[in-house]
Amino acid sequence: MLKQGGKFFNDYTDEFYQLVSKDDMVETEEQLVERYLNGLRQSLLDILCLQSLWTVSEVYQRALTVEKQQTTRNISISFGQNKLIENTVVT
Repeated sequence: MLKQGGKFFNDYTDEFYQLVSKDDMVETEEQLVERYLNGLRQSLLDILCLQSLWTVSEVYQRALTVEKQQTTRNISISFGQNKLIENTVVT
């Protein structure tokens, strides 16, 4: 089973589509969505499972948005911590 793990989101998606194209099984869109979701990082999966998603394309678009928000939030938090450390050292 394909897992995102430490891969970039787009790399995981590319690999998912490569595997699906080679797979001889005929799956419904619902089955593909479930397989795609189950391979995502837990942090993305937790958020996306709260939404109604009908196609892999919808999952991809929502996951991309969530990942961008998480990355932006992490950068902001890191910047805030660095500023806090700088203020502590200076004071």
